[in-house]
Amino acid sequence: RDELLQYCDRVACAVGRLSCRIFGLGAEIGDRLAAALGLALQLTNILRDLDEDAARDRLYLPDDLLADHGVAARDPQGVLADANLTAAVAE
Repeated sequence: RDELLQYCDRVACAVGRLSCRIFGLGAEIGDRLAAALGLALQLTNILRDLDEDAARDRLYLPDDLLADHGVAARDPQGVLADANLTAAVAE
């Protein structure tokens, strides 16, 4: 899960932090806002694209998250077909 959070930080939160500086927000509040918004947007993007990414044999959900919710498959199509996926992505 830490790798997922790090990925989100690097692809979305970093852009938000830069934008906050450009818009004149101070680092203290700007960084918190950028982190929250960037994380929410990137996680939404990952969930929105589950089908499309699986068709390309990609999956951006952590193995430990899937395992914690009883998702046995690790191949993207198998993960999408697993009934336990709903509980995993709800977390």
